[in-house]
Amino acid sequence: MIGANNRDSHKSQVYAAEDLSAELTVLVEPQPIEQLQGVVDDLCASPWWVRHFDSRPIRVHTNRSAQRSYFNPTQRCISLSPVAHDLNTLLHELAHAACADLGRTGPVHGPEFRAVHVLIRTAVTGQQSGDDLRKVYEQFGLGAGQLSDLDEPSHAPILGGAPYLAERIVGRPGFASKATAHKGPIAL
Repeated sequence: MIGANNRDSHKSQVYAAEDLSAELTVLVEPQPIEQLQGVVDDLCASPWWVRHFDSRPIRVHTNRSAQRSYFNPTQRCISLSPVAHDLNTLLHELAHAACADLGRTGPVHGPEFRAVHVLIRTAVTGQQSGDDLRKVYEQFGLGAGQLSDLDEPSHAPILGGAPYLAERIVGRPGFASKATAHKGPIAL
């Protein structure tokens, strides 16, 4: 696990970057815990995940006593705060699970974590979503890097790319009509 010398100096910047990249998308919409568990189950069964990570199940539940979300590697459990039942938080915690499976010992939210996070976002919501996260990390001065032992997900996104992109354009304040439709990712 993480050693005492591995500071997490970029934690608040990572949170801010991922929140900005998810703003006005389906990633921040509250979801039932059962739906989030289904996303985890589908990802963990994907050929990409099985090729690189531990394929034992990861359980998702609500931690009613905490205001934070976390991954417990011993129990292979993602514990979500009651106010964080969304894909953005889930994918962040899945990146922690993947880093634990890889035996990464760098800073908790360091370049390796960010590289894995981008790949997981790509695997679940599509290339545009992963690219958006990588670009916002770069704008915050946070390199997401490349991991030579991990390839890009080659399967179709678990949720497909359409829900992520559609949520950026339709049904959101400021994007209600064709005349004001946004033509690309926001905040990039």
